[in-house]
Amino acid sequence: MAMLQQLKMLRDEMHRGYYVLDRLRYLDHEEAGKVNDLRSRSVARSTTSNPGKRFPPYASSRQGKRELKVTLDSVQNMVTDIFDFVAFLKNFRPMFRQPYSMYLILEKCMFGRQAEMEQTIRFLLQREPPGEYNFGVLPVIGQGKVGKSTLVEHVCYDARVRNHFSQIVLFSATKSIEEKLGTLKEVGGIIKRKSDNHNDGEVLIIVELDGDVEEGAWRRLFSTS
Repeated sequence: MAMLQQLKMLRDEMHRGYYVLDRLRYLDHEEAGKVNDLRSRSVARSTTSNPGKRFPPYASSRQGKRELKVTLDSVQNMVTDIFDFVAFLKNFRPMFRQPYSMYLILEKCMFGRQAEMEQTIRFLLQREPPGEYNFGVLPVIGQGKVGKSTLVEHVCYDARVRNHFSQIVLFSATKSIEEKLGTLKEVGGIIKRKSDNHNDGEVLIIVELDGDVEEGAWRRLFSTS
């Protein structure tokens, strides 16, 4: 909370600086017009006046410059104090840079999926325990048209996931469970990504199911994987 308050103070000082700069520009234009007006009135007396003499700056301009210096010093002090805040931010991974791809639309309402996406990615990147059949299975369940496929697609597009797996294979919901069992042995799914740098490595298999599956069929699918 203290960091957010400090950031708010920095923002206020920057806005104050913009205000002072705009005000000073306005005063400069205003005084330039007054100087030109005085010079035009004094043209008849220019022969008796010193040509090297300059018109003195107005008090308002001097006051504006003093205010600008005070504001600049204040902003510099805030920037010096913000180093701890910058060090604090460096310890956190930046948010996804395409905010619209982080949202799913459901009946004109938008629901953020950033937390679900990060949770799924952490599951995929964790180390599997040693053993031939010890691999993780993450079910993504829910009603139809709520964005499950969209969530999975964005997870697969994440650079961390694409660099971790040598292949990403999709078995669509158009095939029955028995067809999936057959094609899984032949790697007959849709290859969403195949890395050129890894001939061997971990494979991410995505299986779409459009209905309930018997436990026996699910066990056979699991063992075939």
